This record gives sequence, structure tokens and C-alpha cells, in this order.
Amino acid sequence: MLAFISDTGIVVAVIAFVALFGASHIPKLARNLGEAGKEFRKARTEFEGVEPKTAPSAVAIPSAVPDDRITLTRSQLDELLASRTERADSAS
Repeated sequence: MLAFISDTGIVVAVIAFVALFGASHIPKLARNLGEAGKEFRKARTEFEGVEPKTAPSAVAIPSAVPDDRITLTRSQLDELLASRTERADSAS
């Protein structure tokens, strides 16, 4: 398709482009277009290289957390909730 555009067609397109946007806005427009292309390529490579994230088996305790917190795995938490539910049902 670009093979059908002649040299005069390119010159006319450049003149129309300058008339529409003004000579001072063209560098800004080109810079923004370049940055957008770079961000698009970055997002595409990140998307292609991303593997599905799995939940960690245990929650890490940050150093600023008080010592009275306990870290449990998902299976330990399920067992604890089941035992508490059993105790509550047997008490009633």
C-alpha cells in the first residue's frame, strides 16, 4: 500500500501535518509517540514473560510486625478453623 504513495504525496502529507499541528508541537508529538511505543513494547514483553502467580504457602511476617502475630499455612488455618467449628458445635 505504501508503494502507491509518490514523493509529492509524502511532501503534501508533511505540509498538512505541519499545518495541522504547528512546527513547535511536532517534536512533542514525536516524543510522546516514541514513549508510548516504548511503554507498549515493555508491557508486551512483560505480558509474554509472565507466568501465573501462585499464592505463597506461608505468609511472611514483616520486621515491623509485633511478635504476637502467628504465621500459618493455608492447610494449618483450615485445620484450626475446622477444630474451632467442631468445638463450637459440641458446646451448643
